[in-house]
Amino acid sequence: MIDSFGLKPSNKQELYLGLCVFSLPGIRGNESRGIKIRYSNRSEMDILAALKDVGICLVDRYVTQADISWLANVAEPYLQSERTEYRLSRVRDCVTGLNELIEAQGEIGRLSKPAEKQSIYIKIWDIVNHSLAIYSQQPIWRSWKSRYPEAQLIHNLPPLLVDPRLTKLDLHWLDSQAYQFVRDGKYIQSYSDVLSLIYCILDLLPEDVRRDRKLTTLRL
Repeated sequence: MIDSFGLKPSNKQELYLGLCVFSLPGIRGNESRGIKIRYSNRSEMDILAALKDVGICLVDRYVTQADISWLANVAEPYLQSERTEYRLSRVRDCVTGLNELIEAQGEIGRLSKPAEKQSIYIKIWDIVNHSLAIYSQQPIWRSWKSRYPEAQLIHNLPPLLVDPRLTKLDLHWLDSQAYQFVRDGKYIQSYSDVLSLIYCILDLLPEDVRRDRKLTTLRL
């Protein structure tokens, strides 16, 4: 059964979702009208480094050891680096919010075992975000248009990590961002790895629902 709507994010998850909305490449337009990407150079894209391991942090509704690890190993080094204040302030806001939740929650919870859907999304998140972060270190004249399939693929992925159930939001992702990646991203180095993970999500669907997906026709 496919649920209509996803779960409402917790306060902790909202903090990460807010950081992701700001940090992920802002893409507008399409192939026919031309692609416009908000971030175009290394100094702007370096905030992707702050999103490392955020995928696993989005799984639990309350603070766990994964959040403590992100604060110590990702956020803190990022805040101590030489970045623009505008970008540092976004990460700092997330850190402040998490510390307030830690104080209010008291005991740190154990990391839950992600649902199968979430585990697959985390792998996609880690592969693509790592790829984009590496690309951001290339000379600023390199066009970000070539990264369109990857950036689009994870653009709306964070909210899907919040809910362990399959919902209509997952169907929309499969029919739009995932379909676009499978169709147009064959030149990307991590294409085969990500492709197999996308098809793993597709295989989680009931047969009648899977049959109606556009990706099923590409798979034949």
